[in-house]
Amino acid sequence: MPIKFCRVDSINPKILTKHYEKAPDGTLTKSTVAHLTEGELTPVEVSDLREFGALVAGLKPHQALL
Repeated sequence: MPIKFCRVDSINPKILTKHYEKAPDGTLTKSTVAHLTEGELTPVEVSDLREFGALVAGLKPHQALL
């Protein structure tokens, strides 16, 4: 049974991922850059979870799944 979903390719902002940064005091800070205002949806279909895992592993910082 195929698994169907959509891939989001963000145009604005250019990054849809979390950003980690070391603060001056040495602590790790995290910020989310996920306020999508412009992008494209692409329907995707995979045949199994192995194929889905490979697709997830290959996502770029400007891509997400719905």
